[in-house]
Amino acid sequence: MKKVIFIIILFFSACMKKDTLLPLPKFEADLKEAHIYFSYEDNNSTVSEKQNGCFEIFFGLKTFHDQKLLENSEIIESIQILKPDGSFFSFVSPDSLLALKDDVYQGYETLNYPQKRRIWKLRDYSLNSQNLPMTGTYQLKITKKDKAQISLSVPFTVLSADPITGFPVSVNYDRNSKTVSWTGAAGASGYRIMIFLGENTDDLSKLVYDSNNTAIPNSSLILPDILVEGNKYSVVVDALDTASGKTSDAGFIHRSKISSLSTIIDSEAPFVADKIISAGSVGETSMTLSWSQAEDNISTVSALRYKLVKSSLCGDLDTEEKINALSGDRILVEWTENILTKQVTGLSAGITYCFNVAVRDEAGNISLYTPKQQTTTLINDISSPVVSDKSIAVSSVTAISLTLSWNAAVDNVSAQNALQYKVVKASAETAVDTIIEADSISGNDIVMDWTPGILSKTVTGLSDNTVYYFNVIAKDEAGNKSIYTAKEQQTLMDQDLSAPTAGSGIVFLSTYARSMSLSWGGAVDNITISSNLSYKLVSSFLNNITTVSDALANGTVIMDWTVSQTSYSASRLKAKSGYYFTVLVKDGTGNTGIYPVVDNMTDYWVTETGVSKCYNADSEISCPATGEAFYGQDGNYSNTPKAKNFSDNGDGTVTDNVTRLVWKKNTETGIYTNAAAVTVCDNLDFAGRTGWRLPSVNELTTIVSFEKYNPSIDTAYFLDTQTGAPYWTSNIYQADVSKAYYVLFQKGEIAYYDKIASIYVRCVSGGEIPFEPRFTDNLNGTIKDNHTGLLWERCPYGRANTTTCVAGETTQKTWLDALSVCENLELGERNDWRLPSISELRSVAVWGGIDSPLGVFSLRDLIYEFWSSTRSSGYYWSLNGYTGASSQSSATSSLAILCVTGSQ
Repeated sequence: MKKVIFIIILFFSACMKKDTLLPLPKFEADLKEAHIYFSYEDNNSTVSEKQNGCFEIFFGLKTFHDQKLLENSEIIESIQILKPDGSFFSFVSPDSLLALKDDVYQGYETLNYPQKRRIWKLRDYSLNSQNLPMTGTYQLKITKKDKAQISLSVPFTVLSADPITGFPVSVNYDRNSKTVSWTGAAGASGYRIMIFLGENTDDLSKLVYDSNNTAIPNSSLILPDILVEGNKYSVVVDALDTASGKTSDAGFIHRSKISSLSTIIDSEAPFVADKIISAGSVGETSMTLSWSQAEDNISTVSALRYKLVKSSLCGDLDTEEKINALSGDRILVEWTENILTKQVTGLSAGITYCFNVAVRDEAGNISLYTPKQQTTTLINDISSPVVSDKSIAVSSVTAISLTLSWNAAVDNVSAQNALQYKVVKASAETAVDTIIEADSISGNDIVMDWTPGILSKTVTGLSDNTVYYFNVIAKDEAGNKSIYTAKEQQTLMDQDLSAPTAGSGIVFLSTYARSMSLSWGGAVDNITISSNLSYKLVSSFLNNITTVSDALANGTVIMDWTVSQTSYSASRLKAKSGYYFTVLVKDGTGNTGIYPVVDNMTDYWVTETGVSKCYNADSEISCPATGEAFYGQDGNYSNTPKAKNFSDNGDGTVTDNVTRLVWKKNTETGIYTNAAAVTVCDNLDFAGRTGWRLPSVNELTTIVSFEKYNPSIDTAYFLDTQTGAPYWTSNIYQADVSKAYYVLFQKGEIAYYDKIASIYVRCVSGGEIPFEPRFTDNLNGTIKDNHTGLLWERCPYGRANTTTCVAGETTQKTWLDALSVCENLELGERNDWRLPSISELRSVAVWGGIDSPLGVFSLRDLIYEFWSSTRSSGYYWSLNGYTGASSQSSATSSLAILCVTGSQ
């Protein structure tokens, strides 16, 4: 018979009962390629199987012929193990012979096969490991049906050292340090680590890491960067005993429980739904802190660890890095599992501390709570909490319930969220108007017993149409108390079907170009007290809001439902536009009444130029009458569209009562680039105002007075204006963004200049918010400017007044002809057109947009200069449609024409 050379790896898996751990033999092969392993517990076994012993053998054959021999179990007659006493036991059937893998078993590379061979495994659970002799020689016999045998004798001895007890358990993985750690087995001198992708630890193709039988002396191992975040891995830890002098290859005898050692590489920090840290039992030198339990996507709540720290500043505790840097007595609780409260001692009286909690999952991800500031009590705290506003507000009143709310108290020692509140009710005010009386209330009349940090409470279970008296008591941590002012409140009738009766009508307190202030008398109701009635202000351009249903359907909400509000300032209105207003009033059950409709018109936003004299083509003349030559110039329309009106506020500021802009009277000291000018005004804190800004072209030109010269401004209100010097605006010249517009107060010119140049600055604040959209095309040859209230001709003179201004050609005329053209224009059912003043012409320009200043009109005509009706300093003013720069021309020049009129 041909001699067969083969290699055997004996794996005795003596799956004994957990309460009986017998010493197991260690074998030593007589061939250097042989390796023998033992295990107390096989994790693939069932409970019933583990009640008996189990015996496993792994082996491989060196020759190809021997390899083929075992591939078909039909030629195998028996597989036997011959024991040292001459007896033998057989495996249950030849089917116990299992092929594991077509290449060398991972981890057994030391077999040094000359080529890859299949690894075979034998297993039998029917054997009782206690019946296995401890001395002698075993033989493996595989008998073929032709009676040919393969056999190998393997001697073994018994270890003199005590066996290892217990199993490696509690395997963890820390993603920050990339460390796998475990609880070691008693008596183990080293460990072997194997990591599988997924949960199947029998699938060797999923083995991603093996310590290669190297004895790891500690119960932790820093892994190479091999694990992929989001994947699930299983970890197997084998305990190693080298006391007998065996090599690590031959010494693994205890295996961890695989099924309990799976982990997920986790980068998601724990979730903290409520990050508030509460402080209780605050004393002079101690307090008790508590916090809510966190949750995690992987770790159980019991496995989460918490760290509590303190500092004198909350800024020391607001990041993970800062907390990790703390040491010494600033760490109150080091990472501890499942701790949610801690009594902190050793504090100083009357000192404010800051505390924070960090929570960490098993992967090392950390979340922080919100830092908690808390002051210890004074050694003798006798001061009551201070209640600056003792009023109690009532809302949501029904027949059986209402909601109370109050302002927070403050204390000299206790933090605001540590103050407690008690709410009581009674049928008489005298029962709740003092601390002694209110604190003695008992039973159902205690609406809310002492509760920290609560500033509102819904009261239920009341009787309808009944008067109650409520009060609130505040208490600090030392027990000092303060009381609020008792609140009287009547509940509603169970069936309230009557709407409130409107009070005195709506009146207008002030009217401007873009806003109006209104007020109205308070309403009364049969059930709800007047202070609990709610009001809603609506507007419309049409008189279609006269009933409650119409007002709700057609009205634009100016002020939504507000309790006890009987005045309001309506903003973002169209200039020189008519509005209808009404007020709705609602009681506690939702019944709604309405006030009579009133109407009013907003004003113009543009002011006059100040020019009151008239001129012909050469010199001053008496102002002509209608139909005479040169009629229609600026001097004929004094105070049009609105006279200038300034008020000195007595604090270094001036209010323009037309535009509502607030100006600084003085020029800023020094000169600035455009960027620096923006910063100077943005940072200005003057006259109690902080909303200062660099004015736009439209804003700065409103204070130009064209009847004045060098400076062209009213010096009674605007001081130290630099003569012949330019002032920056905030608008950029879009054709060359390195330049910005300025206004020159010598004559009132507009031009642009390099932004890096340094010139003068005057800052502005306030003003009314303009209506959007700015322009309305009336589709009748006219455009309404909603910012100013002016009505403009749609297209320049010579072109058909259509939306596109395509038909016709722009016709340029002299100043005299331009005056006549506009005076005789009939358009949009209007015959009161005029040539615009330079103030009006500038007001329609859109500065710094994507189009040129007069881009709202025909883009074909932006190359033209447009006439104004204003003459000053011997010249006639015009505006360049492309650049927006101001020009002064002679009356005989030919320029383009746009006509204007006031809205009605």
